[in-house]
Amino acid sequence: MDLTDTPLNSNLRERLPRLLVALGIRKPRATLFFWALICALATPGVLRIQIEASTESILDKASPAWTFYEKSTDLFGGDEVIVVAADFGRNSNLSPIRTAAAYLEAVDGVRRVDALSTFPVVAVEDDGTVHLEPALPRAGGLHDEPVSATLEFARADRIIPNTLLANDGSVVAINMLLERKPAAYYDTLLDAAQSAASRLRDVYGNAFVSGVPVFQHETSLQTRRELTLFAPLAAVCIWILISTIFKSAAAGGIVLGVGTVGIWVMLASIGASGVPISFTMLILPPLILALAAAYSMHMLAAAARASTESGDRPMDRDRLSIQLQQVATPIALSGLTTTIGFVATSLGGIESVKNVGGFGGVGVVATTALVLTALPAMLAEVPAPSNAPAGFDRLSGFAPYRIAAHCVRHRRAVLAFWLMLIAVAALGIFRVELNTDATRWFRLGTDTRDSYETIRKQLSGISPINVVIESTETGKSLLTPATVAKLNQLTDFLESRLGVGRAVSVADPLLQIHAGFSDSAGGLPDSAAALEQYLLLLESAEHVDDLITSDRSATNLVLRLNNNGSSEILRTGQAAEAWWAKNGVPNTTARTTGIMYEFARAQDAIARGQVVGLTAAIVAIVFVLFATFGSLRSAAATLAPNVAPILGIYGAMGFFGVPVDAGTVLVGSLALGIAVDDTVHVASAYFEARRTEPPERSAQRSLERTLPAITYTTIAVGIGFSLLALSEFTFIRNLGLLMAAAMAACLVADVHLLPALLTSVGAREQKN
Repeated sequence: MDLTDTPLNSNLRERLPRLLVALGIRKPRATLFFWALICALATPGVLRIQIEASTESILDKASPAWTFYEKSTDLFGGDEVIVVAADFGRNSNLSPIRTAAAYLEAVDGVRRVDALSTFPVVAVEDDGTVHLEPALPRAGGLHDEPVSATLEFARADRIIPNTLLANDGSVVAINMLLERKPAAYYDTLLDAAQSAASRLRDVYGNAFVSGVPVFQHETSLQTRRELTLFAPLAAVCIWILISTIFKSAAAGGIVLGVGTVGIWVMLASIGASGVPISFTMLILPPLILALAAAYSMHMLAAAARASTESGDRPMDRDRLSIQLQQVATPIALSGLTTTIGFVATSLGGIESVKNVGGFGGVGVVATTALVLTALPAMLAEVPAPSNAPAGFDRLSGFAPYRIAAHCVRHRRAVLAFWLMLIAVAALGIFRVELNTDATRWFRLGTDTRDSYETIRKQLSGISPINVVIESTETGKSLLTPATVAKLNQLTDFLESRLGVGRAVSVADPLLQIHAGFSDSAGGLPDSAAALEQYLLLLESAEHVDDLITSDRSATNLVLRLNNNGSSEILRTGQAAEAWWAKNGVPNTTARTTGIMYEFARAQDAIARGQVVGLTAAIVAIVFVLFATFGSLRSAAATLAPNVAPILGIYGAMGFFGVPVDAGTVLVGSLALGIAVDDTVHVASAYFEARRTEPPERSAQRSLERTLPAITYTTIAVGIGFSLLALSEFTFIRNLGLLMAAAMAACLVADVHLLPALLTSVGAREQKN
């Protein structure tokens, strides 16, 4: 093989990055003016930035399933619930519950309030008179009873236990059922709920507020706080890192300037598109800063080499240009592979995840262009770093020689070692579960999480999902003994599942009223006419409208789950649909929906979409590397040191029982796109050396040239991700820690596995 004919020789892919660097050095002021103009033009877009950080931003509203959910809310009303619960204990006073319920009924956005003082209990007297009165009568009413009698009466109802009253009577709850699309009222609703809880707390000692709107609201508030925290903190850390490494505050300032403009352009694209910033986009500003530092590191190291070569003489711009151009192509390739990684994350189909990938890609492209143009221009105007990076001598001296010698001499053992790691990781990957639990985004010890856990344990959770049964025959009524009996069987089946706290259907009030008339604890009337009469008696109770439509063509089974994990929600919905398909009445369909089911379905779609995205990223990056290095073997050898550690991360998650959720699933595509950057620099230096050196010596030369820079870039990117560990969102924290671990693992693979692979490819090519 004639190495002088490799694609690394002068061609368009190499000339364009070098041309940009040369232009920045020769026309520094014009280049900087150009970027200043870009910033000015971008400013109106930045000023249009909006923040919409609720968890609703990750719903898949383009899916037919979302259309069906909206149809279900048209039929049965909104299904979002805020639960206000009080630790009743042995208290003998229930009047605060009555007062709080009355207060909450008057709040805008509340469709109905269910409480012991509002929820009608079916009771039939001996003379056949039907009463639909709350367990807790009006103050001063004719039927005021002692607390013990009220609780006993409530526990005898088929619906109240585990929803409005704990089985042991220790917790009493008020359920605020909200209007459709209640987001416009969230602030008012949550303020009212907290105010009611405060009043109950004064009486009972403990009170809690939870529900989907609570999590959405808290997510939005926390996102706004963290957006103002992470980017400035990342900026300070990166400035300290760069300034320390190169012993130059100016070098740190240059890198911050590059990163800030890259973020500015990215934010402008977000604002101009009219897309609000969602909480999934929290990672972008600190990540762009970290990437700016990583790319700039190679330029600054090259500038330091040029300064060292100049000695005591003034910096020669031609010498500076030559040194910077040597790293221009690898930086451009790094930007391309990182952009591919970001774009791959946008294949999940969910709008907010697409935005992370799309706008992250814009930020990477802008940052890469800045590093290739504005940074050389600033180095031409500002005194370049005159010192080699701290530790440069140690990292570029004896260490690369020893590492390369070991990897070359024992390359079969090195390859066997990594193959064994991949095999072990594969075993762990088969144990990975796709599961997102939004309640676990908040750590234990926060009021949001603790209130949820208390309500979940004492009552029946806050996660409602609906199983809608519809007739496939026009005008066909579902109010038949056969259908109601099957609904009752389905509720029994679902309540037998571990994660289901409560299941309620129209069969429950019908069974209760029939038991009162027939003096029987079970059974249903044997005629549709009798059922219709019962339902007419019940229609004065508003809650029946949640369970069956007025034309009887659709009925709704409401579940409250104690397990908020997406996998459990989806499994429960699938189990309900499968049961009905097998056991339900003919000419009917069962379909699961509800706001929590839509969240679960969206999380599952994100996770599975990222698997597709990772595959697409691997294929695209292999193509880029093949086009760069002119050999499929070389491309595979360059990619493998990044794929292997990522497989190891996912394998470890499987072994330690860490689920892949909507956050951690991004690790694959992002880590692959970013980590390939350092690999490209090592491989480029290797093939450059192969023009004149044998494979073994080329491996040593490549590490001598790149080890300091790739070590420091890994530290810079690792800092950017590690800062995310400060997030109050556990999924952001886990994503940051896993990405930092993946970057460190990829660095190890670059200096251990990559030389062995490259020399193996080189030895094979020599034989051929």
